[in-house]
Amino acid sequence: MRGSRTPKTRLPDAIAMRFEQACAASPLAGTKLQRLTAAYHWFMDCRLGDRNFETELSSADNCVYMEKLSEMLVAYLLMRAGFTVVQGVTQSVQNGCLARLGAPDFWVTKGDVRAWVEVVTPRPAFVGSFYLEQIQHDDSGMLPVPWNRILLRWTSAIKEKREKLDRYHLKGVVRPGDIYIVAVNGRNLRGASPIGFTGESGKPFVVEATIGAGPPFIGFVPLDNGRLWPELKWSVRREARSVSGSSVPLVPFLDPAHADLSAVWGMDVDEDELLLNPPVGSAERGYFASAVVLNHLANAPMPAGLLPAFEDWMYSVGEEAPALIGSSRIPFRPTTPGRKRTDGKHSS
Repeated sequence: MRGSRTPKTRLPDAIAMRFEQACAASPLAGTKLQRLTAAYHWFMDCRLGDRNFETELSSADNCVYMEKLSEMLVAYLLMRAGFTVVQGVTQSVQNGCLARLGAPDFWVTKGDVRAWVEVVTPRPAFVGSFYLEQIQHDDSGMLPVPWNRILLRWTSAIKEKREKLDRYHLKGVVRPGDIYIVAVNGRNLRGASPIGFTGESGKPFVVEATIGAGPPFIGFVPLDNGRLWPELKWSVRREARSVSGSSVPLVPFLDPAHADLSAVWGMDVDEDELLLNPPVGSAERGYFASAVVLNHLANAPMPAGLLPAFEDWMYSVGEEAPALIGSSRIPFRPTTPGRKRTDGKHSS
């Protein structure tokens, strides 16, 4: 990792207040605050934040706060999965002067794998406050889930970072052959309930937004005895309709124009994630809501099973449908930085 600054023992007042507010409602508030503080100090000591990080992390605007928290949590998850993580800042000489170039959030390495990681936390525009607040229902006694509008926020976030990649190419920051991963945290797109990572298809929104996982249907497989065996399959939904009625593609990973995008790592994480590393009592879930979709057309393919996610997905060309290629991978469970491990080693 990058050279560290003198470690801090105290949080800035504004960030301390923000963290306390975020942890207050938890029955494990003390443990959560302690781990959140430790993760913050690790992040800052490794110089992973941009110049606005501390200001925006202390923002009263929940969306702004979550955007910066997402960057910290993604870096932390990667570090605990064995990656070396450095801030994604590059430099070049322009007119005889050393200039800083904008770059993706992180440059990560693990073994022979080197990759750029860009983090985005979509805001809930058009999702609807009625759904996000989740405090009342309609006349039928139900609260409808705005599936399509949530999906459109995922597609918009991925599109934004794909367009940003073009600018990185023009600057020479991201080179042809570099692995480029977009990490999308959908935490802002749900309310208090844990419903918000999985879409209408029953698959994660990230799978719907990249390889078009559509509604399930019953297919039939012919058997040797001439009978047909029913089998659950998923259709491919190639487009959605925006609020204005325009077409929004849902299969960018079927388009060679997106071959520079290696993978999209979708997740739903917040402060609670820190209660899993290591697990604390009833807080253990065994995994966090996460899925990676690999681009089978990528110029720089990313190996399956590399990122700390619960599932890996890829478009199955032969069957022309989304295919789960790895699942039920329980992510790492090392201890927090600086704490002694049970095997006698120390975490990095």
